Amino acid sequence: MMKTQHVILAILLTMVLSIFATQYAIEDTAPASVATKSPAAPAPTDDKAARALLTRLGQGKIEISQSFLVEGGDLRGFVVKQAGDTTPSSLVYTDNQGKHLISTQVIIDENGMNIVDRHFIKYIQPEQATSAYKTIHKTAFVEQGKADAPHKLYAVLDPNCPHCNNLFKDMQPHIEAGEVAVRWIVVGMITPTSKSKALAILAAEDTLAAIKENEQGFNAAKHEGGIAGIQNPPMLAASKFKTNMDFAMNNKLIYTPSIFFVSGSGIKQVKSGAFKGDKLDKLIQATGAQF
Repeated sequence: MMKTQHVILAILLTMVLSIFATQYAIEDTAPASVATKSPAAPAPTDDKAARALLTRLGQGKIEISQSFLVEGGDLRGFVVKQAGDTTPSSLVYTDNQGKHLISTQVIIDENGMNIVDRHFIKYIQPEQATSAYKTIHKTAFVEQGKADAPHKLYAVLDPNCPHCNNLFKDMQPHIEAGEVAVRWIVVGMITPTSKSKALAILAAEDTLAAIKENEQGFNAAKHEGGIAGIQNPPMLAASKFKTNMDFAMNNKLIYTPSIFFVSGSGIKQVKSGAFKGDKLDKLIQATGAQF
């Protein structure tokens, strides 16, 4: 029984991190499961039963900050974290009767859209941005661009991420024009070779040149960066990699690229997904002049 309780608690605390291995951004999430309706009992008008389920399964170690009725009315969503935890919250779901805990990152609506992504953007990302800026300046970032660029941002990049590759390439004209400066935070989390390639970049004498080598040689068909990975990195590179991965883990980053910035009005923000054309232009214009 104790072992089962520990497993349940682990599910509650790590369900968001369990999709670290995905290589798709929010706009490209594939419909891996479909929520269907069944002739269930009428939904309760409050969340008492569902809250009781989370409290019981979480052994009283879970704090619930918000709850909401999921679109369609069959499920309830909860914003939760471990008691005393200072990192961003996670999302969990239950049925309305409070009988089942649902561990999922994909709930597809009638339009084929993943509503979990919408919930993440609404409930988690604002808290995530505030949390990230407590330590983001201490990451082993690779800076590119002019110091006096009017727009600045951080971008978390995986060497094998196709959306990161597109972002890096599409950013170059804006960087070269002096419009924006970027601090690239290299992590390794979406494929088995991501870590070795990230280590190779962080171990390079010229880390920016190493990123360029990886992105310019990117194999889109295989979702594979162009740089050769290393298995036995220097201690400094290993330390940098750990710093960046700790940042990603502590802030529960589940998508690459993840872009952090402070708006012109001073609001800390995080955006995830694919940014092309007008969408990239709007992103850049939304960023302020300070990292």
